[in-house]
Amino acid sequence: MEDFIRKNFKKYMILRFSKIFSNDLKKKDFMSDMIFNIENNNSATFAEDEFFSPLYLKDLKKYIYKLIKKEFIGTMHLSSVNKISRYRLALKIKSFKKSKCKIIKTKINSLNLIAKRGKDCTLNTNKYDKQFSIKKKTINFYLNNYEKK
Repeated sequence: MEDFIRKNFKKYMILRFSKIFSNDLKKKDFMSDMIFNIENNNSATFAEDEFFSPLYLKDLKKYIYKLIKKEFIGTMHLSSVNKISRYRLALKIKSFKKSKCKIIKTKINSLNLIAKRGKDCTLNTNKYDKQFSIKKKTINFYLNNYEKK
């Protein structure tokens, strides 16, 4: 699809991002599910060898606004958080929430997922970060936003 867009349009904006999360626990996204399970002391299994670079929904809105305002043409990678594994993220949430739930470490291939996933789904966002002077926040910054709700 991206090749088709590039070949058939002079002006285009292709945005790539991995998982999106918000600070609204009522929305069903990967982060709210993790927080719910950890807060309710449900044991959970997460891959230590699957990495991604999540994108906070409000950051996505800001990033797109800046790209539109600048009349950007091309392909851009977007993320809010640097590379993290789901297992490491779960441990951070567990610590932040002072939960006693059991976080089980596994490998991505042992989860028997229907859809195959790559082990490294992170994105290099240096192009955007430099162009707009973005400094990545830590995942703890976003976890604090959940506490305020």
